[in-house]
Amino acid sequence: MSSTGDEVHDPAGARRRTLTDVLTELACRDVLVAFCRAVDDGRPDDAARLFTENCSVELGGPPVTGRESVRSALADRPSGRRTLHTTGTTTVQVTGPDSATASSVIVTYVLVDSDGTADGIPRRISAVTDQFARSADDCWLIAQRRTRDLTAQVSTDNRDHER
Repeated sequence: MSSTGDEVHDPAGARRRTLTDVLTELACRDVLVAFCRAVDDGRPDDAARLFTENCSVELGGPPVTGRESVRSALADRPSGRRTLHTTGTTTVQVTGPDSATASSVIVTYVLVDSDGTADGIPRRISAVTDQFARSADDCWLIAQRRTRDLTAQVSTDNRDHER
């Protein structure tokens, strides 16, 4: 990437972005990482703070609405479960001065399950789309999260490759 003034050019042919856009992209990526860490560390309150008050979220079950519902859903995690969520292939597009959209793939590893077993293999692979909104205090928060489970598709694909 080269930069002239406040504009950043991506040689891969993407649109010109301002440094403000790049900072927004980094802030949104930081929110995604903070969410994964809070979930993995068993901190549902901290994870829920990363969402808007009136958010709409799919966390792998039925959709929930509102920050408190997100906190409750995360607090219902089985006791003793330790996970590692890795986020990859994330792209962030700034859609307005106070909005952005991110697409990511999240792989969930269960390091220790609630029954004490440990295998460390990926349990879920998800395609995630997040809509971000800038809060009044200039923080980026997740306003909407949609998840699509890719695990079954990957399992089927792997069986096809084994033949």
